[in-house]
Amino acid sequence: MYRHIGSGVLTLENGDILPDWLTFNASTLNYSGAPTNDDIGSLSIKITATDTSLESTSDIFIITVNNINDAPILVQKIPDQSVNEDEDFRFAFNDNAFDDIDVEDVLSYSAILENGNALPQWLSFSDETKTFSGTPSNEDVDILAIKVTATDTSELAW
Repeated sequence: MYRHIGSGVLTLENGDILPDWLTFNASTLNYSGAPTNDDIGSLSIKITATDTSLESTSDIFIITVNNINDAPILVQKIPDQSVNEDEDFRFAFNDNAFDDIDVEDVLSYSAILENGNALPQWLSFSDETKTFSGTPSNEDVDILAIKVTATDTSELAW
């Protein structure tokens, strides 16, 4: 239940064991670990040292796990689409196509051709509705490779 180090015990302040991501190296006297977004917050760590007469003393210190911004990720590939010339085209990709683990981040979207050029004049993209729309003419018959980018509040993008 406790992690023993020599004549001391390391626990959370409430007596629970340390979380799995946090380890203590007794030979170097260092804590180490890699917390995730699920571990954001503060931990009160209690160190209790006991001598051979079973006299003990304790100290409590706090480890604060700060949130860092994570880039959005692609969760669901946007499916290929097709449209006939001179027909209206309208397509919106799913809200869950991209995700950002950061709770307060708001994603914005942009679309360009895969080669970095702007979308053709007949095709427009709305960031707010995640919708492509337009009417291609005979001159627009082609295969377009479109790159959609999701950018979070801190300007990180996928």
